[in-house]
Amino acid sequence: MSYPAAMDDTFASLLGDDAAQAFEYERVFRSQIIVAAITLELQIDRIIAWYFCSDEAKHPLLYSLIFHDAEVRYSAKVTILKKLLQLAYPELSAPFAFLPRELRKLGELRNKLAHCDIEVAPNASSSPAGVTIIRYRNGTRETEFISTDQVDMALQTFRTLREALALVLLVIRDTARGVLEPGTVTKLASFGAPLARKLPQSK
Repeated sequence: MSYPAAMDDTFASLLGDDAAQAFEYERVFRSQIIVAAITLELQIDRIIAWYFCSDEAKHPLLYSLIFHDAEVRYSAKVTILKKLLQLAYPELSAPFAFLPRELRKLGELRNKLAHCDIEVAPNASSSPAGVTIIRYRNGTRETEFISTDQVDMALQTFRTLREALALVLLVIRDTARGVLEPGTVTKLASFGAPLARKLPQSK
């Protein structure tokens, strides 16, 4: 084996000529979705924390013991959010029914991109139509194509979900603080349908 003359050559020499391009694909396809999912998960954490604990000073301990040490995962948090709306805020549950559904879909895409290898097409353009992810199940190699359109739609969905979660957080936080103004829940419930219409439609 011939070793690279300079450290700058190491990455390409070990992983091949497509390494730099693969890294760019990682940045475009993987990182954006992962960051979006993390951002939404942190919003869900805050909603759950405020509902069960009105003392914000105790939230770090709640995050540490419940979310981290007890390993409450993203999917479980989405289920908790859905149940909270159904049982504690039924007026918000129906108009914001899209929240748990779309949060799960984004989480599934995040898991695919976070835990699977990607395959770069030979001589692919600098503006790829998508990437092929690779995973192994029961000794079998499986592939799935993730298009740029899917990623763009997921990011559009992320922005809408972020708005919706911010409204839910407002209600739950102000309720916990005892400062929720009369009529606020009804008013915010009316925002659910317009937000749902902003969600991209699958082609």
